[in-house]
Amino acid sequence: GGINTFCWHMDNPANGKTAWDTTMQTVKELIPGGAHHQDYINNLDKAAKYLESLKGPEGEEIPILYRPFHELTGNWFWWCKNTSSAEDFKTLWRFTIDYLRNTKKLHNLLIVYSVADFNTEAEFMDRYPGDDYADFIGFDNYCYKSIKDYQWNLNLRLGLIDVIAAKHHKLACLAETGYEGIPATDWWTNTLLPTLSKYKTSYVLLWRNANTHHFYAPYPGQESAGDFKQFSDTHQTMFQKRLTPLAVYGKYMNNGN
Repeated sequence: GGINTFCWHMDNPANGKTAWDTTMQTVKELIPGGAHHQDYINNLDKAAKYLESLKGPEGEEIPILYRPFHELTGNWFWWCKNTSSAEDFKTLWRFTIDYLRNTKKLHNLLIVYSVADFNTEAEFMDRYPGDDYADFIGFDNYCYKSIKDYQWNLNLRLGLIDVIAAKHHKLACLAETGYEGIPATDWWTNTLLPTLSKYKTSYVLLWRNANTHHFYAPYPGQESAGDFKQFSDTHQTMFQKRLTPLAVYGKYMNNGN
């Protein structure tokens, strides 16, 4: 009953460096006519082969939330606004989705357009590739030292996303969030939930738990674990444990029982 999401930190196809390489105007080299367009296609072919292999027990395609070029309004990836024009970025996005959908025949991808910081609708829409090229729209927003600043930014941006999603008939999401180490024992119910509950957010993604020093969801015994349990039990959230019975029930009913 759940849906997987894939975020691809693609190495720079133009020079083989990491996703964080911002030493060149990479995007214009990857679009049709660019010097490294074929290198980019080769990367997409490898990804398509994997994505095509994701099948259910009866051979059905598994839906994937595919989130390319995330945090595109930042300045730290080769696809960000400091290394590409808005038009070149939109060209690359459209080519990518058209290639995966039309050439590679992948129809199980739900496309997520996910920015970093923005404070106006115009900022959010500046690099938007068009309604035919996105299913979900959202942003990444992390809590750092100031919980007050986090709540202010989250409230502003979720409000803007609600409006934009309604205009463009998209689903809104909080594509990445979290508080590294979660040092506040009540962060889930007193910081995140009160803001989330005001808006029509389809899903929220917490960043990874790498180890007990770099994590964004509590592990057993972590100081916010009890509060997280309360957060997960509220009627305002829906975790996998609630989705799976619904999926099983839906399949049961669809079989005519």
